[in-house]
Amino acid sequence: IPTTERFRVDRPYCRIDKDALREVLTLDGKDDSGYRVIRANHISRATSTNLYSPSGTLTHDTDGSTIALQAKDGKQTTVRTRLIVDCTGHESDLVLKDGRASSQPPGFQIAYGALVTVDESSSPDKSQIGPYDKEAMTLFDYRTDHFKEGSDDERNAEQAPTFMYAMPLKDNRIFFEETSLVARPAISFQEC
Repeated sequence: IPTTERFRVDRPYCRIDKDALREVLTLDGKDDSGYRVIRANHISRATSTNLYSPSGTLTHDTDGSTIALQAKDGKQTTVRTRLIVDCTGHESDLVLKDGRASSQPPGFQIAYGALVTVDESSSPDKSQIGPYDKEAMTLFDYRTDHFKEGSDDERNAEQAPTFMYAMPLKDNRIFFEETSLVARPAISFQEC
């Protein structure tokens, strides 16, 4: 990427090893610090601001929240926590939607990544991996100059843009991630 088209973000980035993070955070029986995974769904539905049905299935106070969960086998459990992360997306029942105004249908985000080792045996410039500098992470690379001008691929990329992250790690290893930030309807992984 030409230097004149770059914007430098002067802060470090890192790639989290999710397995190592899970190991560090998991309860080890010695104390109650950490987290535990509960495979269940919430049974609450927002009926008004901070009011949920069935009554008492989700409550908040100054010290945290209590939420009722139900496993696939029907077994219910109640969890007391300082943080609830709802990954349901647009269809969440924990958030009351404002029905006073019509809105667009939901947008969808997809992303996929690959940790690759690049064969540099015939590379003329070992400081680069393709267009990416080995000493810099590339964020939000929306370029479409690799498509033939006027092609269907170029038109599709302009209608449902995606961007690339490129994070050089060590030597010739690099992590790539392609992301479709929002599309209506969702684009496929093949398109991304």
